[in-house]
Amino acid sequence: MIISTNSKRILFASAACAFLAASCVSTSNQSGETEETKKETSATTEKENEKPAEKKDEPANNQSSGKSDEKKPQTPATDSSDKTALLEKDDKEAKISENTPPVTPVKVKTAFEEYQEKVSGISISVVSSPKEVIKTKSFASPFSVSVTGSDGTPVSGLELTVVYPSSKSNGDVVFGETSVVSDESGHASFSAGAASFACSSSVKFYPKGDIKDEKIAKAASDLTVEIPYKVRTNLRNSGGIIAVLDYNKSGTPLLSNTLSSSKLLTSLMRLGFTGVGNSNSTINNAVVKGDKNAVYKETKALVGSRSSFVIYGTIKYNSDASGLIGEATALSLSDGSVLSKASKSVSLAGTNLDSARNAIAEYFASVFNYGL
Repeated sequence: MIISTNSKRILFASAACAFLAASCVSTSNQSGETEETKKETSATTEKENEKPAEKKDEPANNQSSGKSDEKKPQTPATDSSDKTALLEKDDKEAKISENTPPVTPVKVKTAFEEYQEKVSGISISVVSSPKEVIKTKSFASPFSVSVTGSDGTPVSGLELTVVYPSSKSNGDVVFGETSVVSDESGHASFSAGAASFACSSSVKFYPKGDIKDEKIAKAASDLTVEIPYKVRTNLRNSGGIIAVLDYNKSGTPLLSNTLSSSKLLTSLMRLGFTGVGNSNSTINNAVVKGDKNAVYKETKALVGSRSSFVIYGTIKYNSDASGLIGEATALSLSDGSVLSKASKSVSLAGTNLDSARNAIAEYFASVFNYGL
């Protein structure tokens, strides 16, 4: 086949165009790949820059082994300014410690020491001592004291305990307790109500304190003042029976002997008692037995409502016959209750039997005058 020269030129031109076109496509692809690669490389670099810097002091083999790093305790770094502040603080505390005097422990005062301090130098004296009254009546004036200091000036505001007769139980006085405070003039007073029972006792004043403490009780006792509290019986003229028996040295009752009963009767009459007489043998036998209920019943049978009380008891020798011991009890004939009791011992040394019996009788009369 014979190709003409013009055809050869056309074929050559076509081949050249094809070659150029292929070259352009290749160049375009290479350029695109390069741009994409640059973008990926830039993104990778940015991510790597965001990661924290690796510690320089970590062993190299940790990286090569691929194992996770073990966490080691890290000592927090102390800033130089912090160290300076700590040193200054220690220095200040050391100086304060050097300049602070040692603490002296405070001594706690005992109750007794506080009481002593309160009452130091004071004295209490009687200002008002009311006269005796008859049972059911009230005292005409209060019981009063004055409190002064060591220089004689009045002590105000001192609390005082007042102990006073408040009632009777089985013939014995029962005491009550209250408190009063000294005023500007140093005076303190206690007013008793109407006397509901007869007694011969006292009202006591002393600085208030815990007298369960023996030392405080002793200090209070040294400062205590007593004012007589006397309430006479209202039964002086209501009649009564006396049954006080004498015993001989061998301990035998002298039923026919009325010496001690008669002496007591005489002593009561001197004090203003009326309508009082001696007992009979039936009452005396009950006294010998020591039977209180029998004494009451026999006396009640003898006198009925004509008398208000019976006084019974014994006068005996003591164990070595060197003296007499008298015991007596007064009963109410309204209900048989005990009104009062009395006991008295008298030595026979330097005196005779009759005088000893008189001493006991007078003492009994005084007790029952303020006890019935």
